[in-house]
Amino acid sequence: MRFIEEVLNRDESIVNDFAMKTGCAFAALPLPTDLRDWFSGEELLELVLEAVGGLDFGGRRWRVLSAEEGVFPFPMLCTLLTYCYATRRFASDDIEAQQSEDPVLRYLCAGTFPQWATLRRFRRAQRGLIGAALS
Repeated sequence: MRFIEEVLNRDESIVNDFAMKTGCAFAALPLPTDLRDWFSGEELLELVLEAVGGLDFGGRRWRVLSAEEGVFPFPMLCTLLTYCYATRRFASDDIEAQQSEDPVLRYLCAGTFPQWATLRRFRRAQRGLIGAALS
């Protein structure tokens, strides 16, 4: 099941409340700007892990960025950015700053925190892959 469909199907009461209050059909249900308005961080993380886990990485498991930045697991970078976008965090420097503060981001990074330039380069190079995880 696709990520957004899963999000909408997780809580039927949200759909029903919206339809009753507005008279709009299910298809018109707006998504919140931050999906943590509907789900706990752990629930949303589970959805993101499932979405990213279903992607084809084409055999790519590690991403070597530079001698200074190190090596990062390809799926970790994709999961980190997908989760951040689903929680309305788009700027690479904001994501870098929040990695040590947000428990979910700390969990995803597992002690190896990519710098903002790393996140930006990965995002630009893998825009389609991240988009596939969010669709």
